[in-house]
Amino acid sequence: MIKLFFTLTVMVLLPIIIYVLSINGTVNFLLKDTLNNYQQRVSKGTVTLLNQSVRGLDQNQRLQKLNELQNEFIYPLKLAPFTDYNFDKHDLKRLDHGLTVGIETDDVTTLFARLPESDLIWVFDMDQDYPTDEANTAAGTMYLIEQQLLEHTLAVRPQVLKEIRANFGFDLLLEPIESVTFTEQQLARLEQGKVLPISDGKEEYHLYKKVSDSPWLLVVPSFQSPWIARHLSTFIIISLLMFVSLFVLFWVWTLWRDLARLQQAAKAFGSGDYEARVPYRKSARLSSLNYAFNQMAARTQASIRSHKELTSAVSHELRTPIARMRFSLDMLETTDEPADHQRYVDNMNQDMEELDTLLNELLTYARFDQTDKRLEPKLQPLKPWFESTMQGFEGLSGGIDLTWQSEAVSNNELASFDDVLMSRLLSNLVQNSFRHAETKVHATLSYNTEHVTLLVDDDGAGIPESERERLFEAFAIQDSSRNKNGNGFGLGLAIVKRVVTAHQGQVEIHDSRLGGAQLLVRWPTNLSIETENKV
Repeated sequence: MIKLFFTLTVMVLLPIIIYVLSINGTVNFLLKDTLNNYQQRVSKGTVTLLNQSVRGLDQNQRLQKLNELQNEFIYPLKLAPFTDYNFDKHDLKRLDHGLTVGIETDDVTTLFARLPESDLIWVFDMDQDYPTDEANTAAGTMYLIEQQLLEHTLAVRPQVLKEIRANFGFDLLLEPIESVTFTEQQLARLEQGKVLPISDGKEEYHLYKKVSDSPWLLVVPSFQSPWIARHLSTFIIISLLMFVSLFVLFWVWTLWRDLARLQQAAKAFGSGDYEARVPYRKSARLSSLNYAFNQMAARTQASIRSHKELTSAVSHELRTPIARMRFSLDMLETTDEPADHQRYVDNMNQDMEELDTLLNELLTYARFDQTDKRLEPKLQPLKPWFESTMQGFEGLSGGIDLTWQSEAVSNNELASFDDVLMSRLLSNLVQNSFRHAETKVHATLSYNTEHVTLLVDDDGAGIPESERERLFEAFAIQDSSRNKNGNGFGLGLAIVKRVVTAHQGQVEIHDSRLGGAQLLVRWPTNLSIETENKV
């Protein structure tokens, strides 16, 4: 869950971080030409009037005129050397063509326009976020228009305004002051020569300025900025949501893909394809779930295979003693001799004992297939366990010389193992060697900080290398040259293999120095007590 939460969090935060870091560049890329054209439309009339106001003036006269204009422009206005600013190629091209360039700084757009036939550049601000900003931005422009009108009589002023309007990207009007209803405060503001913004009731504003020597109003009707500029915040929010959604969609798709693979494998496994597995990648969203499914499938497949082998082998192993018992019963019905009668009864008892032994072996082997059976290792002294277990085999040797050696291990050496299962393992190793030895069986225990090693040697016929791996399978019987007693069901070493695997160890068959076979078992000394290995 933590992994899924972490990856989902990254999928949400990563696009937001990327978007925030790139938003300025993205907006500039999308809006630069649009905003430049809009700014050109709004400011070209102002630039034209500014150029006309300083045309033909020497440097001192120009400075004097600039000071006069600065008093009327609410925002800073200056005429600076062109070399004071660095422009990119795109902006330089616009300036060389007599167009304006706008640069955003601190939520205010600074406009630049070249003064023709000079190395100077006009620099002034334009801000149209709020009505007062619009009025302040337009104050200087409306002052320049007013000065142009004052140079002409009242009769020709409408025509003069029409000529001025040709240089502006928006409408300019002259209206009688009585045509608009103003409050006393608004009238007072107009009489002071200030620009008055008035709402038209549609979140747009008209700008009014009284021409000082007449009852006329200079009116700038409201005009709209570009659509994308007016809805920029909405555009940013929607694009951010879409950007995040794409990342989340990718995350959901990969999760759905992993779930689909898991579902496909589960269906295949349920349909009898026990080889079905989920492709496993540690970095996958459902890596732990896929791993658990594959482990479950592997255990189930092994259990099913084992049960099939066990069923097939049991039917074969039971057939021989049952057939002998049936033969003895048939003979009992046809004989009247006491000696023959007793012989057939003894034969049936032997067959019963063989069946009992087989069933015990089968129950022991079957216990290792129980899914709820787990290894229970304990940290315990190694040598006392080995000595006591070996002493229990002395009465079972049947004339075979049994010896063991553990001098290299002190009584205080500890190892982790399941003593019940390891005792059964050691018993199976020794019993197997008893059946195949000629005269001698020798067991050895050794220990180091990494591994515990058990060796059981006999002086029998040995085991060919080609047969060694096969003998760890259930019901694998050695040939008669090795198995001189001809008994055993081939489950002893299969049980040994399972116990060793559960202890995360290994079991091998080698040639013995005694001339026969050597059975080697090795497992980790510090086997985790909390291991979940199943036996």
